[in-house]
Amino acid sequence: HRLGRGFLAAALQHPPGGGRYVYAALMGLAALATAALATRHLYIQSQPPGSIPSCGAPLEVMLKFSPLTEVVRKVLAGGGECSQVNWSFAGLAMPAWLLIAALVLGVAGVLANSRQ
Repeated sequence: HRLGRGFLAAALQHPPGGGRYVYAALMGLAALATAALATRHLYIQSQPPGSIPSCGAPLEVMLKFSPLTEVVRKVLAGGGECSQVNWSFAGLAMPAWLLIAALVLGVAGVLANSRQ
């Protein structure tokens, strides 16, 4: 959704000069972050069943009793529940489609904002 906000802000503001390069850089960074998370999720899904331990407590409980940095670390590490493929289309799981979309939209955002 960060890429969508970047596209909307750039379209509404349509900044002249160097401002468009700022939007291009921000969209590129958002796309790379999204692609990195999708790649991590694909890696977790590719592991043999049972090799990834459970995530542990629900997110609400972790936020209540653990420091935020610890919660972020555990969430980004992924767990057993993350290795299940719950949805696929044309032979690709959701993280694969997210990776493709992030790369395509990232390239489109960078190109659209870096051209005259």
